[in-house]
Amino acid sequence: MDEPKRLAAARARLQEIEERVEATLWDTTLDEAAALAAYQKEREALEDVVRDGPSEVAPACQALLAYVLLREDDLLYERDGDLAASLERMGSAVALAQMSGDGVQVGRCLMVQGERLLVAARAEEAQRAWERCEAIGRADAGPKHRQLLGWLLVMRARQALREQDFDQAAALAQEARGLLEAVEDEAGLGALYLVLALLYEAERRPGAEIAIARAEAGHWTARARLRHQAPPH
Repeated sequence: MDEPKRLAAARARLQEIEERVEATLWDTTLDEAAALAAYQKEREALEDVVRDGPSEVAPACQALLAYVLLREDDLLYERDGDLAASLERMGSAVALAQMSGDGVQVGRCLMVQGERLLVAARAEEAQRAWERCEAIGRADAGPKHRQLLGWLLVMRARQALREQDFDQAAALAQEARGLLEAVEDEAGLGALYLVLALLYEAERRPGAEIAIARAEAGHWTARARLRHQAPPH
């Protein structure tokens, strides 16, 4: 195979792997073990591309590897609760993303790493990770950067809520909603409205407002699931 065809084939394979990773994330028929096995299979496929593919696709491979590792960590941390192992995985994910040169992927990994550092009571390190993530999100007005910033603000709003800083939580949620609506990120809006429902509960707002926020969370999450649902074979 000549070099242009080899490069095109490698890029097509990366696209297929990315689509399967996203399908796994949204496939409600998979249990935890099956989803983990699927992610690990795609990680092995990516490692094959890194080893055998053209050097031109190495950065894209590293960025996608970082994302797969992030997805694996979500499941493993939820299952095992092993914070030290999670921090190690997220450190590897950040390093891979940085090698790739993909700023948005770096930001995604820093966002999750910051959340884990907060749980580990390493507040200053968490703040630095989130500040780096926010700087990446605000550095560009493109949709991926807006989406990144929107998700970070949702995460920060959730943390402000834990700290009972309701005014800060509301302000962060309001900015996040504008960003996520602008890029039509249904999953992000689902997460946002869940935070708003918790905020309204904490503020002892009328039950109707809480119910509406919860309904909106379910609505947007269902739309996201439908959008990402794998087509029938």
